[in-house]
Amino acid sequence: ERVNIRHPGYGSSHDLLFSLHTPDHASAGVHYGLVLDACAIIADNRRDGWLSVDREGNNRVGGDLDHVLSNGDYWYNVPGYDAKWPIVTCFQDWQFPSSLPPLWQRVPKPRRPANTTAPSTFSAAILARDLFCRVSAHYTGTEVAHICPREESEWFFANGMSRWNNDTSLGEQSLLDDHANLILMRSDIHKAFDDGKFILYPKDATGFSLHIMEPSLDLGILYHNARTHPIVNCRPEFLYARFAWSLFRFLSGFLAMPADRAVITVKSGSEQTRVLEMRKSLDIRERVASSRSRSPRKRKTRALDAEERDEEGEYKRRR
Repeated sequence: ERVNIRHPGYGSSHDLLFSLHTPDHASAGVHYGLVLDACAIIADNRRDGWLSVDREGNNRVGGDLDHVLSNGDYWYNVPGYDAKWPIVTCFQDWQFPSSLPPLWQRVPKPRRPANTTAPSTFSAAILARDLFCRVSAHYTGTEVAHICPREESEWFFANGMSRWNNDTSLGEQSLLDDHANLILMRSDIHKAFDDGKFILYPKDATGFSLHIMEPSLDLGILYHNARTHPIVNCRPEFLYARFAWSLFRFLSGFLAMPADRAVITVKSGSEQTRVLEMRKSLDIRERVASSRSRSPRKRKTRALDAEERDEEGEYKRRR
């Protein structure tokens, strides 16, 4: 069972924008606020949109943002367009918003301690800070994970994400290694995180919970809706960016359909310009394929334990 989000600007055979796995209720459903946040991201941060159970947008879905949206078909409606509102097709074309959505703002923001750790000892510092995996509470087999993927440095720089770093004096090559963008995870959970199998979402005001993005025999049973252990000094802005990064692969079916799409893309140049245009599906797929080549790189077969040291006695750093 899934929650299917449809686009009102296209015919019934070409309007399935994306589908979400429904693990939030025994009878199948997804956290309502999470679905709305996902729709807004794909719609270029249009949070003024709404879900409806009809293509015309008349029968709106209401209720508390923390309720569970049952499985079924929904249309996301954006005002100001003749139904065919434009989508963002890949993370590299998505622009970080000027503010976080309401549910993300209710989570207490961490204090900003200054980084006093040299770039070569980041892993040691995060191990000392977090002690154990923030998801499973395991001490062994842990690794330092980047929240905003290190491979997305170009996007990170273009969106000025270093403004949320703890230490703004880091060199360019180390900006994504700031403590605010790092978290300790068990190696298999780190891999699942980088594979987009789960995200961390603020399902209540006290912190973040793990949300499974696709069916899983073990992760879902063990960790879905599990509260993370306190995430110390990690910025919610980076967790929101990771949430957005995890979404765009779900558009592949929509983009593979033989239909022109209204999209927003970034034109590279001396200054990056975002433009709205109609593009053919083949052109879009080529652009998306190029963006996916930046996905987190494949890991070595053997997981690196966070306690393993290199020849100089420093902790080795994974990804």
